[in-house]
Amino acid sequence: MVYSLYEMLALFFIYAFLGWCAEVVYTAVSKGRFVNRGFLNGPVCPIYGVGVLFILSFFHPLREDWFFLLVGSTVVATVLEYLTNRMLEHWVGTKWWDYSGYRFNFGGYVCLNFSLFWGVGAVAIVKWVHPLIYFLLGLVPTLLGQILVGTAVLLLGLDLAASLAAVHGMHHSAA
Repeated sequence: MVYSLYEMLALFFIYAFLGWCAEVVYTAVSKGRFVNRGFLNGPVCPIYGVGVLFILSFFHPLREDWFFLLVGSTVVATVLEYLTNRMLEHWVGTKWWDYSGYRFNFGGYVCLNFSLFWGVGAVAIVKWVHPLIYFLLGLVPTLLGQILVGTAVLLLGLDLAASLAAVHGMHHSAA
């Protein structure tokens, strides 16, 4: 399926927000308190937006083939999670998440349990969640949607700049 730039950006922000919500709920349940799980200050985890867009773009033709959709989504999600964790470690100087305590992990960057979880989650998104999200997105008047997406892009850029400046400041104050 081919999406317009507006649709891709809107879907990116929707899934980045939903991913942030999932992370916050998971952490609140497991730790018993609210933790902002993103690298950014705002309520988005871009890895989810990027990951879902990759999966929708590459695996939409396989949406009826559960096995290949599951395997492909698991591989894409695992590679994306690994690369993102490595990049954040390079930029920030520490792992943003660490799976070292889990069996079948690779350097603590990824682990089999979560890779399979991401694969199953991606199947659910492709089969059930995305059709609903895409339908609801179609109900938003295009001009309003473009204004909202433009505002979200601007806020994400400001948030990213502030977050990177804060990390840069931490590195200089620690030196």
